[in-house]
Amino acid sequence: MKAYEIAAQIRSQEKTVLQVVEEHISQIQKVNSTLNAVIETSYDQARESARSKDQVIAKLSAEEKKNLPPLFGVPFTCKEMIANRGLRSTMGSIHHRERVLQHNASVIDRILAAGGIFLGTTNVPELGFWFECDNVVYGETRNPYDLKRTCGGSSGGEGAIISAGASAFGIGSDIGGSIRLPAAFCGIFGHKPSDRVVPLTGHFPLYPETAHEIVGKKYPFTVMGPLARSAADLEILFRLIVGPDEIDQNTKTDFRFQSLVKDPEFLKVFFLPSPRIHGVSETEDDISRSVQHAARYLKELGSSVEEADSKLFLRGLDFWTARAWSIEAQEFTKYLSAGEPLSYHKEFLRLMLGRRKYTLPSLLTGFLDQMVAERELIDDRLLDLQKFKSQLSRMLGRNGVILMPTHPRKAPLLHSTYTRPFDFICTGVINALGFPSTAVPMGLSSEGLPLSLQVVAAEDQDHLCLSVASMLETGFGGYQAPKASLS
Repeated sequence: MKAYEIAAQIRSQEKTVLQVVEEHISQIQKVNSTLNAVIETSYDQARESARSKDQVIAKLSAEEKKNLPPLFGVPFTCKEMIANRGLRSTMGSIHHRERVLQHNASVIDRILAAGGIFLGTTNVPELGFWFECDNVVYGETRNPYDLKRTCGGSSGGEGAIISAGASAFGIGSDIGGSIRLPAAFCGIFGHKPSDRVVPLTGHFPLYPETAHEIVGKKYPFTVMGPLARSAADLEILFRLIVGPDEIDQNTKTDFRFQSLVKDPEFLKVFFLPSPRIHGVSETEDDISRSVQHAARYLKELGSSVEEADSKLFLRGLDFWTARAWSIEAQEFTKYLSAGEPLSYHKEFLRLMLGRRKYTLPSLLTGFLDQMVAERELIDDRLLDLQKFKSQLSRMLGRNGVILMPTHPRKAPLLHSTYTRPFDFICTGVINALGFPSTAVPMGLSSEGLPLSLQVVAAEDQDHLCLSVASMLETGFGGYQAPKASLS
């Protein structure tokens, strides 16, 4: 069920909150030994919150129940890198194995205030850096549609557990596709918001005690956003989490989330079925066809539709790396080793002997980061990025969207992403631009794997992405539950 449907059941007292919570806990316990998605739980507190909410609703009139918070009694999870009071936030790193945070992220507090019930945290790659979910602390998370395939990353545990019906929705974060790739691989919806409209408070590296330092060029281009089984849930969640929190000094104060577009004739749609991007694989045929089918559907509804130049995002890798390198932060190696001396040759050997301290993607990232000789090109590339952003913003205007693949491949086999490291740039280039983007499920392939596309709009036009996501859900059915046996 969708989160809004669960909330409606609770309001009508078709089910008690405790029943709903127990059903979700039971489903986690059923599937998690196979998926390894949920890594730390908060079941006792969830049950206590459920009983309290049941006592509240029992005293309300039918009219009063209509005014309950929108997520009253609805269970959810969140990515392990997002702060939850009293729970560990290891980021999948052995050096932070025992790190327990004593505060909630602002987005978590907002969802709790809206009636949500927190169940637990979900798995991530080491330091959140890869689009597979594996680390030395918790191990590997698998895809509910095919256990030999990745669930994506870095919000991969979220994608897997929501898809498996064990969490109504979740919160992830995204710097290169980390919300949209798990959503795409696991057949659900995920929204990457525009830059700086959701406070980053409670997500590495911005915590209440460090917020005053994480400003200007030290502020990352990470964003937090929702994952769910319906476009309507994304809208509800996005409305709840946007806006400044008085801690993250970088959050926009003038952003206003506009109403969704109901008339498809208002929309100007550009579609890009097989983008050509330096370093990125060719798009699989059934994914290209999904983009074409979506464009055709919107055209039939009355939208203006035009195929975009396949080379529109050709320099996407240049733009993403320039933006990443422009952030003033510690070198990746120091993050990885927590400042301890690190010999890459020794750690690669440990990896081959099955005695790893670090994952292969992290070691490769750190090793290559030290060897990069192109940092002198950052300023030129950032200037080119700004020109491209201006050009694209004019093209899209206030009513334009781009339909394009979320990833060139359906959920890849486990570890196969290591040989195609830049395939994330289909989503990463959108992060570099600061634009919003929504991953939308488009049915299942002949192998039973989720198909997906992303809807992109100009900065601060998040409502356009979510509007089109809703239209495509109506036209193509949205989320389809995995048929694999997960027990």
